Amino acid sequence: MSAQPQLAEHVIDQLADWGEVRARRMFGGVGLFHEARMFGLIFSGQLYFRVDRAAAEADSERAFGYQRGQRWVRLPYLRIDAEALEHPEALARLADAAWLAAGTKQRTRKGVSA
Repeated sequence: MSAQPQLAEHVIDQLADWGEVRARRMFGGVGLFHEARMFGLIFSGQLYFRVDRAAAEADSERAFGYQRGQRWVRLPYLRIDAEALEHPEALARLADAAWLAAGTKQRTRKGVSA
């Protein structure tokens, strides 16, 4: 089993008391969903949780990004420290904030909701 499904299973186990979390493979990674809302993703063995754009811009060191053609694209997700993965209560607080952030419609420059 590769690292991404193992990490997804671990996160789901750690968040069992927080609520039902489903993992779905997408874009070469794994999306994490709660109540049909994507609040997290796992990519290259790292866990990222959704944040608002201001938080992502303020912490560019931990922001999720990828190369698209000649430019670097950042998404409003921040890498979660490995230590939080071992503390279900802390991870649940972060997941709750991520889930709430995922529910807020944000406008992009092109006028499309993010």
